[in-house]
Amino acid sequence: MADNRYFEKDYYLRPSDFECNFTLKPSSILDIFQDVAGSHANVLGSGFIDLIKKNLAWVLVSTKYELYKNPPMYATLRAKTWPLKSNGIKFQRDYLLYLGDELVAKGTSTWTIIDYTLRRVSVQKDVYSSLEEMATDTAFSEKQKKLVDFEGEYFVNVTPRRSEIDINGHFNNIRYATLVIDNMQASLTESVRCFQIDYNKEILLSDQISIGFKREGNTVFATGTVNDHNAFRVELKLEETNILNQLQNEEK
Repeated sequence: MADNRYFEKDYYLRPSDFECNFTLKPSSILDIFQDVAGSHANVLGSGFIDLIKKNLAWVLVSTKYELYKNPPMYATLRAKTWPLKSNGIKFQRDYLLYLGDELVAKGTSTWTIIDYTLRRVSVQKDVYSSLEEMATDTAFSEKQKKLVDFEGEYFVNVTPRRSEIDINGHFNNIRYATLVIDNMQASLTESVRCFQIDYNKEILLSDQISIGFKREGNTVFATGTVNDHNAFRVELKLEETNILNQLQNEEK
């Protein structure tokens, strides 16, 4: 009998999932996390349609991942996800990505549920009532830290576009990663190996976003401000890559 505490789904990697340096895009990893989480929630009776009928919606609070191996283009990754016990306000969900039997990446996320009309947190303690018991294993042994503010060294101002607004009516969580990657100061040979983002305030279509950046060695910090309120904070670690050279050498 299948253990419905866990859910697995395959994802085929297209060329559009990769950066110009042949490394997997942060937005592609977050997209897989978002999709597999939604697919599992649907199975458990707590998906978008299930909640919106009750005037409720899932909102992502934070997410983090570490990439251990860069998968090849056109490969198929297997994503595994599971939720953990909740206090009714914060809901943790973890992820593992595999290429065959090899671990490619692991991640964790924290979600909350809001009243869709009031846009306020709504306490919900029976979201996983279809599960007889919750999983207790976690992707990371350590607790996810909360990102703190910092003094930006340079700033970029951006405005959300219509295509970046999701079905909840706000800037989609995946777009934040693209926003940061597109505007940070880094060479084209550097790729993201660790990524964390904390979402503090929803961003709407009409908002003006000021993003502050700071770099210390291979670590980049970013913070987004809307109307003098912090909307998000990001911390990511970069690594030099030579994947094109590796591919060319393999051909020889």
